[in-house]
Amino acid sequence: MLDIVDNSSLLHRLQMEGVKIGKRWDDVVQVTKKHTKDHILIFNDLHFLMSSLGAKDHEMTAQLLQPLKELSEFPGENYQHSLIGELGRPLSQALVEFDSGNYDKVVELMYPIRYKIVNIGGSNAQRDVFNQVLIRAAINSNTKSHNNLARSLLIERDVLRPNSPMTERLMRKASAVHTLL
Repeated sequence: MLDIVDNSSLLHRLQMEGVKIGKRWDDVVQVTKKHTKDHILIFNDLHFLMSSLGAKDHEMTAQLLQPLKELSEFPGENYQHSLIGELGRPLSQALVEFDSGNYDKVVELMYPIRYKIVNIGGSNAQRDVFNQVLIRAAINSNTKSHNNLARSLLIERDVLRPNSPMTERLMRKASAVHTLL
């Protein structure tokens, strides 16, 4: 499972950086498709969703999202299922919105829960993909307050990860985009 989530995360990160992925998503989605009904960890479900969105497999995306809605309404005793309403659904919807270019909606969904994402599992490095999605959405947003938020998030990121080439690239991008506004 770690290979699956790592591949999904890597491709998603590369895609956000503007790297042309080609047909690589098709290979990953063939593996993740077998796990669309697992719903063991929100962390895994979100990475399966990254692969379905990357491969433009709308049927698989729907197969992942519908059960999350149902599980959020009736989580039972499963701890992971109890987090779906608060974390799983907003994060999954944010990934869908990001894929569609609805950056304002991504910020609205992710910003209020960003410090709670730790509860979905995975390491800090593995969960960082969600921070990157939020930062990139804030940078690309048409809302001035979201652009200001991007700068704040990047300053925070720079404190937590000093001398990070990615943070430096994102800071340059935010400055370039916001200078034009």
